Amino acid sequence: HFNVWNEIKNKNIDYALVLEDDFKFNKNYHENLLNMSINFVEKNHKNIDILYLGGIDNSKFSTKSNYKFGFNKSDFIFCTYSYIITKRGIDKLMRSLPMIGSVDLFMASKLDSYRIQPFIISQRYPWNIKSDIAHSAHNKIFNVN
Repeated sequence: HFNVWNEIKNKNIDYALVLEDDFKFNKNYHENLLNMSINFVEKNHKNIDILYLGGIDNSKFSTKSNYKFGFNKSDFIFCTYSYIITKRGIDKLMRSLPMIGSVDLFMASKLDSYRIQPFIISQRYPWNIKSDIAHSAHNKIFNVN
C-alpha cells in the first residue's frame, strides 16, 4: 500500500481507487454505486481521508440502525482490499510513519474514515485464506520511509 500511496502523492492526484488483487464485487454491486462513491469523494476530497467500499466494520457507529443507505462516518474498518483514498489521507499517513502494526490498523488509527452502505466489494476468499500476505496484526514496526 505504501508504494501505491507514494505514487499517488508523487503524481499529485487528489484521490484514487485502490483495489487489492483478491477483491470481488458483491451481489449488491451496481455501477451506479461505484460512480456515486467516486462523486462523493470528488466533492469532499478536501474534507475526508478515505472511503471504504468494503471491509470488516468494527466502528462504534456500526449497528445497522445507525447506518443509512449511502455514505456514513466510520471510525474503524479492518481490511484494505477496496478503498478510495484522498491526498489529504495520504499526507496524514506519510506524516505518521513509521507504521506500527498492520496496514489496516495503522490506517484506522490515523484517518477520517467513511464507508458506503451497503459495502459493494468484498474479498474473493474468507480472511486469511489463500492469501500470499502473512497475517500482520502484531505489534511490528514497518520502516517504509
